[in-house]
Amino acid sequence: MDYPSFRRLFLLGKAETEECSAALEQFHKTCHQLGVPLTPESTLDPATTTEFLEIIFNTDRMVTALPEHKRQELRELLERMRGRKSATKEELQLLGGKLRHANKVVHESL
Repeated sequence: MDYPSFRRLFLLGKAETEECSAALEQFHKTCHQLGVPLTPESTLDPATTTEFLEIIFNTDRMVTALPEHKRQELRELLERMRGRKSATKEELQLLGGKLRHANKVVHESL
């Protein structure tokens, strides 16, 4: 029997409780009973910070952020553009798109 492939499954629970741990344990038991294979590297322990689609979600502080490699990529692009007298349309579109994305991620968490 074919089972759907789960890339991410979020189990939610109240902070400072064991709800997430209990839900994760029950999920593991159910998968085992159904014969659905789970690999240890595909499971994270309950946490208040996680990265999904290259956005960091912090549920304690209720904020989102860009991962360090995305921030570094943006800094490098800005540094390359700094002081230039001209740029191609494609370079400006690339910079604009990256700045829009960064603004959306950070702005939504303020």
